[in-house]
Amino acid sequence: MKVVLSGYFGFGNIGDEAILEAMVRGLRSHAPDIEITVLSANPSLTEKAYNVKAASRWRLRSIMRSIKESDVVISGGGGLIQDVTGPFTLIYYLGIIYLAKWYRKKTVIIGQGLGPIKRLLNRIIARWILSKVDLIIVRDEESYQNLSNFGIKRGEKHFTSDVTLMLPQTDSEKKTELLRAEGIERGEGPLIGISIRKPSRRIPKAKAEVYYKTIASALDSLIEKLHAQFIFIPFHYPKDVIESAKIINLMKNSVHIVVREYGARDVMGLIGSMDLFIGMRLHSMIFSAMEGIPMVGVAYDPKVKAFLNSIGQKSINVEDVTEEMFIKLVEDAWENREAIKEKLNRILSDLKAEASSSFEIFFKFFKTEATLNILGIKIDNLTIDEALREIDLFVRSRKPHLVVTPNPEMVVMANKDKDFKEILNEAHLNLPDGAGLLWAAKVFKKPLKEKVSGVDLIPRIAELAERQKYKIYLLGSKSGIAAGAAGYLQKQYPNLKIVGTYHGFFNKEEELKVIENIALTEPDILIVGMGSPKQEKWLGHKLNVLNIPVSIAVGGSLDVLAGKVKRAPKWMRMTGLEWFWRLLRQPWRIMRQWRLFKFVWLVLTRKSF
Repeated sequence: MKVVLSGYFGFGNIGDEAILEAMVRGLRSHAPDIEITVLSANPSLTEKAYNVKAASRWRLRSIMRSIKESDVVISGGGGLIQDVTGPFTLIYYLGIIYLAKWYRKKTVIIGQGLGPIKRLLNRIIARWILSKVDLIIVRDEESYQNLSNFGIKRGEKHFTSDVTLMLPQTDSEKKTELLRAEGIERGEGPLIGISIRKPSRRIPKAKAEVYYKTIASALDSLIEKLHAQFIFIPFHYPKDVIESAKIINLMKNSVHIVVREYGARDVMGLIGSMDLFIGMRLHSMIFSAMEGIPMVGVAYDPKVKAFLNSIGQKSINVEDVTEEMFIKLVEDAWENREAIKEKLNRILSDLKAEASSSFEIFFKFFKTEATLNILGIKIDNLTIDEALREIDLFVRSRKPHLVVTPNPEMVVMANKDKDFKEILNEAHLNLPDGAGLLWAAKVFKKPLKEKVSGVDLIPRIAELAERQKYKIYLLGSKSGIAAGAAGYLQKQYPNLKIVGTYHGFFNKEEELKVIENIALTEPDILIVGMGSPKQEKWLGHKLNVLNIPVSIAVGGSLDVLAGKVKRAPKWMRMTGLEWFWRLLRQPWRIMRQWRLFKFVWLVLTRKSF
């Protein structure tokens, strides 16, 4: 896949550069080979910093060529779709989306805050262009509501959280190194970071002067009361340095200002080195939350207040700042710092999961386009390597996922069994196990990449689990079979953690014991072989109760791995005759083989999927 990223990139704004890093990281975590081109104000710097291609955002020819060569154009993140910061901001970013649609490219918005759009003409233009966007993922509930307010009814829409929340925390060694580089030594009082930007445009110049004096006086008071050291950390060079200097020049006490231009991750590390943080810019607050640092916000924009409210932190509107109120907010945050840290650490994993889900939604949206529907059953067109990448991501997400391996026999059964059909189609991954599915896909001129059978998949999953230190539980078949399969896998992968096995012929009374036994071992992957449709139905109905990141239904694969059933010779597997081998070895299957002939008949008599 080739994507173009459009945003406020290459200007040296720390928040927007963090967004770009998170976007690149999020896209590559799902698709390592994805080709990314960034529209940047400084293409050479962007290419070097993020190992991507970059084109000048100012040269129309470069923009058009990049879009023309892409598959998808992504607009995001940040606050791009608004007309408050200037008359041309909205037109520029909507213009990129319009160009993409003109070239008939897929368009996606990721991680944006939508609005405000004040001017009527701008609202009309925004509604017209945004209605053409294929997938919109905004970063907050208010932006999601704005989609309805703008009259955006077409396209798929979601809200998650700011994508920068998925960036990793800074390690303690790096924090120490950054403080040393800045010549900052801890004293008896707290280190308090502060990020200042120009106040709201709504504030008249005279009132802005009062604001600077108010902040300067409040900081002086806090230095005397708390013996605090204040560290000014700019987010946009040189603008924030100039704004910081206006306050520093009005102060009686000396403070430290970071004048060296750091990258987003180093700024995050500096904030993580503080004991408390005061911020105006949204991403200064997001960085504080990510590093677990108690904070106070000075909200120049509703997005800052909305974010702080969402994590239970306090702020004051920039227009309402008084010295007394500012000091009280900072003192309260300092006195309650341990409780605040505890709260931030508690919610951080949820924030990260929400941020990561933006990319899960993105790839799921485009994976749907690469999904076949064979006789009413969804089949994912993936190679075994691609399937393993998906499974790895499922495990990392820690949310329960169901993986199934349908074959022609199961497809026929599902068309007679509504419950079975729903479970198959609601599975998170449907891998084609059977030459008949590959044949059917060719008949309809939508070929599948390859067959991905359960018996081929399990050893590869074991290899993945050994490498990533994932824990596996085997459930299914007759007594001793799961243990035999575990022994085989353990021999092949000595460091593999198989935390339990159990047979698949348990009754209703035993079921609770089985589930409790599985829960106690806390596996990352549950492999179940109980035959279809029993295994799929059991997993489908128990998926949330089990609460295991990945549960996979694999039919008789455990018997093969345990050495109880011999697999067909390779030449028979390659020529699609494995079903015939099974019939020769297990003649009693003759009553089941009629479903294969029915499958062929149904495919030939259908004119479309």
